[in-house]
Amino acid sequence: MDKPKLIEQFEAQMKWEIEEAAKNGDNYEFHTYFIEFLETEKKNITIKGVSNRLKTKPFKGGVINYGIEQVDYAIKYLKYEQKKQKGNIVKEKGTARQSAIAFYYLYKSSAFPETTGEDSADARFIYFLTGHDYDSLRKLIHDPFKRKTDKTGKGTKSLLADFIKVKKQFEKIQFNKGLQLIEKDIVTLQNDLDSYELI
Repeated sequence: MDKPKLIEQFEAQMKWEIEEAAKNGDNYEFHTYFIEFLETEKKNITIKGVSNRLKTKPFKGGVINYGIEQVDYAIKYLKYEQKKQKGNIVKEKGTARQSAIAFYYLYKSSAFPETTGEDSADARFIYFLTGHDYDSLRKLIHDPFKRKTDKTGKGTKSLLADFIKVKKQFEKIQFNKGLQLIEKDIVTLQNDLDSYELI
């Protein structure tokens, strides 16, 4: 799909608007923001027969009036690019507990710098990377094996599932030292779970 002139003309403007919004704490995904802008301008064309923003922007020294067909094509192009980009990113975000477990093995394998031993410093770093709740991270880092006390083994089963998810991520990046460490703990958790099932 060829990039429409409309996209070329407004791309820098959209990026600037997103950057300005980010300064105020608002985060927008580029394609979504651009599509919403074009949808609004399309309504103006439908209602007023003209879009002031699309009409008055200079392009290569002149002014171009964009019609509904050009706007529709630009929206289609943006959706195509967005879908293409989404295919290249991780589709599932780890939970706070999974992030804490991953960090635990990075630290344990000496793949992460030594700290003062303060969970709060580590929690701040993981918060910076993931955006997960700082207090939850601080508690989880202190004891990533902690689970609710129950007689059914539900807590162990849930924790085991998190460890397995983290292990799969380690496999994807070939973090062999972390794999060796987490696999031992998965066996321990599996044995714990088996003991619940025997009761």
